[in-house]
Amino acid sequence: MTYCLGIVTDDGLVMASDSRTNAGFDQVNVCRKMHRFVQPGERAFVILCSGSLSISQSVITLLRGDFDSGKGLAQVTSLYEAARVVGDMVRRVGDIDRAPLERDDFRAIYAFAADLAYPVAAETSVTRAMQTEPRT
Repeated sequence: MTYCLGIVTDDGLVMASDSRTNAGFDQVNVCRKMHRFVQPGERAFVILCSGSLSISQSVITLLRGDFDSGKGLAQVTSLYEAARVVGDMVRRVGDIDRAPLERDDFRAIYAFAADLAYPVAAETSVTRAMQTEPRT
């Protein structure tokens, strides 16, 4: 079971997730479920993932590749556009992996937050939130 949490406070949004994953009853590992995409002084996004680890890792890897090359989340001007970028990427991964997904249970759930209006505050709060590394 994955725990993803978003809390609105007077100072901003706090997002948190656990880092535990398992591949059966007796195999437990650590895996990052919180991912940040930040352009300092301009924009900050945080995505929390739960569900299928392989699907989530594919989605995040493709989003990261686009972001790092100045596309996708790096270009959006609204939260709506950003949510569409994430949703489009989920559909893209679904199309790529259609056959195995039809055999298995495909479930991936994302909590998504962005700050485009107050970039300096967003950068600071996202950096603070990410200072804690996953623990076992």
